[in-house]
Parts: sequence; structure tokens; C-alpha cells
Amino acid sequence: MDTNTPSLTAAQSATSSCTTDSCNTDSNAKSNPNTDTKIAPTTGNNISSGIKISSNDNISPKLSANDSSATPLLSTPASSTPRSPTQESPGKRHGGALGSFHCLWISDVHLGTPDCKAEALLSLLSSYHYDKLVLAGDIVDLWALKRRSYWPESHKKVLELLLALAEQGVEIVYVPGNHDEWFRRFEGGLFRGIRISAFHDHLSRQGLKVRVIHGDQFDADIAIGRFHARLGDNLYDLLLWLNRALHSARKRLGLPYWSLAGYIKSRVSKAQAAIGKYRDAALRYGAAEGCNMVVCGHIHQPALDESSQRIYANTGDWVENTTLIAETPQGNFQLLRWNHGAHRLELEQEILLATKARRRVA
Repeated sequence: MDTNTPSLTAAQSATSSCTTDSCNTDSNAKSNPNTDTKIAPTTGNNISSGIKISSNDNISPKLSANDSSATPLLSTPASSTPRSPTQESPGKRHGGALGSFHCLWISDVHLGTPDCKAEALLSLLSSYHYDKLVLAGDIVDLWALKRRSYWPESHKKVLELLLALAEQGVEIVYVPGNHDEWFRRFEGGLFRGIRISAFHDHLSRQGLKVRVIHGDQFDADIAIGRFHARLGDNLYDLLLWLNRALHSARKRLGLPYWSLAGYIKSRVSKAQAAIGKYRDAALRYGAAEGCNMVVCGHIHQPALDESSQRIYANTGDWVENTTLIAETPQGNFQLLRWNHGAHRLELEQEILLATKARRRVA
């Protein structure tokens, strides 16, 4: 493990307790018609924890697994017409005006990079109700922060909001990825109500065993070593820089956001072959672990596919796609994308389980 990681210190805020390991949170939400209510992003309910990141690589970590006061950094095809996800009644603990979910899976936020869509993520987390939130890795990009210091106010607010949500009773599980692998040393720990795990098993409303991982463990299956992963990361940064320049020009012309990086990946045959190998590796892993569904991130390629006995879900990312996987209160699974213009989620794909029986994996 790379120990040359930037030092991270955080000011303390009010302590909170985490929910139990049970994934069966009851939520008897009543149906509620969709509204056009717009909610501005919160700032963590005035929680005053601040994050300071320096480039001094020689400072050792300040966190320990026993320190509860330490602050961590934390298939049905869609129609051509965008649709909003199924809406439920607003939650009492937080947000909720735009809808309700049982669980959300988000990964590859890459806080600490210019391409992170932190404002959009703040709007999402503030505008919907959810009982559980699973952060599937690469939430903070420590690789990027070692190269340059970039930490705007919006990135700080994301961490503050996560701490506030945990304090309000939302079950939050953090599964570190390769870009925030420094936090893997705290696996099994509980920090300010946020549980850190190497992987996480979620029991869905329909009784499915859902295994959550980041997914970098499958790099070997698609012949990507650590050196090539870092090389690819640098090339991807260049592609995202071009993407920012293009988006700036399109914005001046009044055109909506369009991902150059995503377009290139969809047109390069080797990239598509690698994505297919990654998906197959995830499904083999799920079969070996006795899971009905595998949720991962890592490759920035959102997906929700049902294959024979198992479901493969990829959360995508929050640097170009702004996507996530969600479980509805009824137990259906959705791939959702944030609409930057409408400031709400739109349904991309859905797997309906509440209306049909499924064979369970023993």
C-alpha cells in the first residue's frame, strides 16, 4: 500500500451513532405525486467540521480504528423520453421533496479534482429521502491531491453533508476504492456514524443478497496492473481536461452538457471489450460469493444488467456521468442520472422485482 499520502486533519463536530448492521430498515412510504419543488443544497446543517489537506507526504495518519471522534474523508431499457424515478412521500429526517428511496449506491465522486460535480451531488443528497447510502469507493481522490492541492468549498460541503446525514440517522457505509485506498486501513471501523468496510452485503426489500465492492480487484481480469492503471488515470485526466474545455464552449452556446470522454469510450472497440471483461469478472465474483447482485464502480461506466441468475450494476461516476444505482421502497432497482438542467434524477434503466418472483441464491 502506498504510504505517501497527503496528511488529512479534520476539526471535530457533534458526535453521532451509526445504525446497526441490519440492512432491513423499515420504510412504509406512501405514494406521492411528483412535484417541481426545488431545494437548494444544504451545507451540512451548520456542522463546523473543516478539512485541511496538505502536500506533506511524511506526516503519518492521525486516525485509529478505535477513535470514534475522528472524522473520516470520506434490465429494462429506458425509453427515448427521459422519465423521473418512482416518487414516494418525503422523509422526515432529511430532504425528500423530490422522492424517496430505500438505498442509494454512489461511487467515483473524486473530491479533490476539478472535474468532480460536487454541486450536483449536493443537490441530489439534499433533495431526496433515502434510508441508506453506500459509498462504493473513490469518494476522495488522494492520487490527485498528491499531485496538486484542489479543495473548493463545495467539496468540503459534501463531506459535511455526509456527516450530517449520518447524525440524522441515515445508515452510511463507506467501501474505499483505489484512489482513496488509504482509508482501507480503517476497515471495520466506525467514524462519526459512518461504517468503513472492505465490502458490504445489503439485503434488498425483495430478499436479494447484494454485494457492494469498489471493483479495482478486477483490474487483473482485464490485464491492467497498477502502473498501467496510473498511466490510464493520467490519460483520462487529459481527456477530462478536453471535456471541460468543450463543455465551456457548449455552455456559452446554450447547449447542454455532453461527455466527450463517454463518447470516445463508447466508440473505441478495445474500451468496450475491457468493459465487457470487467462485467463478466464481476458476475463470476458474485457467483462465487453466492450473491444475487453485484454493485461496483471503478470504470466510470454506468450499467444495470440482469444476466440469468444475477444482476450486474455499476454506479458510474460523478466526474462525467453523474449517475447512481438506487433501490426503491418496493424493492426495484434503478439506474438514475442527474439532469443538470432540471435539477432532478431521471430514470435510465430499471429492473422490476416487486411484481415477479425471483429465484434466490442459497
